[in-house]
Amino acid sequence: MINYSLREIRGGLESGSLSSTEIVEAYLDRIQQTQPVVNAYTEVFDQEAIELAKLRDRQRKRGEIVGPLHGVPISIKENYQMEGMPVTQGLDSLKDKTYDRDADIVKMFKDMGAIILGRTNVPQAMVAMDGSNPLFGKSQNPWSQDHVTGGSSSGEACAVAASASLLGVGSDLGGSLRFPAAFCGVTGYKPTQNAIPNYGFHGANRGQNLIPAQAGFISKSSKDIAEVMELIRIEQGQMNSMETFPYREKEIPRKKLRIGVLEDDGFISPSEGNRRVFLETVEFLKKSGHEIVDYKHQSTHEFLEIYLKALSADGLATLK
Repeated sequence: MINYSLREIRGGLESGSLSSTEIVEAYLDRIQQTQPVVNAYTEVFDQEAIELAKLRDRQRKRGEIVGPLHGVPISIKENYQMEGMPVTQGLDSLKDKTYDRDADIVKMFKDMGAIILGRTNVPQAMVAMDGSNPLFGKSQNPWSQDHVTGGSSSGEACAVAASASLLGVGSDLGGSLRFPAAFCGVTGYKPTQNAIPNYGFHGANRGQNLIPAQAGFISKSSKDIAEVMELIRIEQGQMNSMETFPYREKEIPRKKLRIGVLEDDGFISPSEGNRRVFLETVEFLKKSGHEIVDYKHQSTHEFLEIYLKALSADGLATLK
């Protein structure tokens, strides 16, 4: 059950072959098994999740469907506001400050009927790749204790990879969903900026808006994430203010394409395994009739310097 896709979970709930209670209990059992090893969660809402799952089952029997994710369990990154709880980001100075309302994306998932299993770990100040947090401990890569989790959505990637969460709600500024997803062997997705609401998300450097972060998702399957985005679009209507960028799936045209490729950026060279897969992919595209063009770019060092200057323009005063 914990390896079912989102579509299989929703289908089982709608047909009656699965109940929310048994699904939530299966995930809570898995969390109990994996938490001592991977430390994905900062808080687990076990009693609350079970009670809500039982309520969702009773509602379903009466035909009272809350929304398209009625009874589906998810997890939330620790940097999102939840009513009555702090958002620490691993900082001791923030552990006693609580909030009187949920982040918009948390409220949205609750309104769609989802059940929140718990909140997941982040590296301190969300500026590292190793999932190390002095308040909640270090998250461990489920596949190897010798490899880091990536960050900053470290706990979400760990939970999903360990089958301790079906869908993780995280955030991404410069790779905070995509890095840990790649390191833990799952799928991370950063939507177009403001495609889904960001109020109630807390970043490491408050007030820094030149390079904004964006709410997004981690799951085992890109199909699950596409389904969630479609459900959000249907539920919320036009879900952002950027009329030219609604979420949509797009078929790749079956014609010859001109594709730019970059094997090495000159700053961090790919591992031999990654390079091999890259070259195999390029060769496959060539054999499929596509035109391959070597991509020429400006200095990666210069890009990185501009990026880091933007992130630290205030000297990281908000972290002191």
